[in-house]
Amino acid sequence: GERRAGSVDGDGEYDLGALTDLLVRTAPKLGPSPSILGSGSGTGAARAADELSAGVAAPDGGEHRLRRVAAELQQLAFKVISGAVTLSKSQRAVLESIREEMKQIVESAPISHAEDQHEVDRARDQVAECSINSTRINSAANAATSSASIHAACREEEQQHHITKINKCDLYNSVASTLPSPECIAKGQQQDGLEGWVEWAMEQNSTLLLKQAACEDAEEYHAEHGKKCSQLQSDYEMAFCTYRDILTASCSSYTTCRSDALTVQKETHAAVRVTEAARKAEYTAATQINCYIGVFEVSAEEQPVILQECDVLIIATSDFDIMFHEHPPALDCDTTPVEVYPCSDQWLNDHYK
Repeated sequence: GERRAGSVDGDGEYDLGALTDLLVRTAPKLGPSPSILGSGSGTGAARAADELSAGVAAPDGGEHRLRRVAAELQQLAFKVISGAVTLSKSQRAVLESIREEMKQIVESAPISHAEDQHEVDRARDQVAECSINSTRINSAANAATSSASIHAACREEEQQHHITKINKCDLYNSVASTLPSPECIAKGQQQDGLEGWVEWAMEQNSTLLLKQAACEDAEEYHAEHGKKCSQLQSDYEMAFCTYRDILTASCSSYTTCRSDALTVQKETHAAVRVTEAARKAEYTAATQINCYIGVFEVSAEEQPVILQECDVLIIATSDFDIMFHEHPPALDCDTTPVEVYPCSDQWLNDHYK
């Protein structure tokens, strides 16, 4: 038949075999106090949470079985004190092996707690490590602003050259269209008249050529300056597009990084909450088991007192509280300065119309 923990055989000897079997079945579930690091390398926080929830939170989970072991030992202590059971040397050896198992659980609790706290801290830090390359963005923005200023100054100069061209060419056209007619040559004064005409023509031609040259120079200078400004315009638009690419890429990269890190943090918190609860329950049960085993290690006179102390033992587990962190606030990554960009309709309306 099935052995039952706590049964007494015909010779009045307590059957520890079933209690040991219970502990053995508990050990694979329990082991040292669990942490999410110990729930499978590379499984991920979400899988760890699922595995731990299935193994720890189930009715036959490790801490549940440990509580059954504690209850059995409590009954054994009562029977030993009442004289119903006498422990043999081999049975005491079994109890000592149980104590060693519980010692491992108790001693591993601070270690696994530290590991879980580290994982929670690391998940928070991963969110904080998502950053925006402000130096590169500001450098690109300054380059675009500088190019814009240089281009704007060139266009202002171009406008002045345009005005100069208009004035000089208008003057040339005005002079050319309003040349005075030479005086008529009186009969008998042809030679003197012709000489006067030549002198008049040379004078008018000299004046007109100067005006014409000034007009043509102004046109050429204006055209050359326009080419220079067009190149500066191209440089400015290229600098702005570079700034836009850097800003939008940085913001997009930051958003993706933060979203992924927040997911990891959420999964890590879920996994650690499971192991935190399991650790506290197992630590409590293991400590109480050790207390009940201690009943068998003192004199008969002291046993009732120790048993009573174990029954009302308050076991503090606040040292194993995990400090869960709020995620760091999101950084401001504003792309509105580049919403209007070269070649877009709004850009053309704002800059060139």
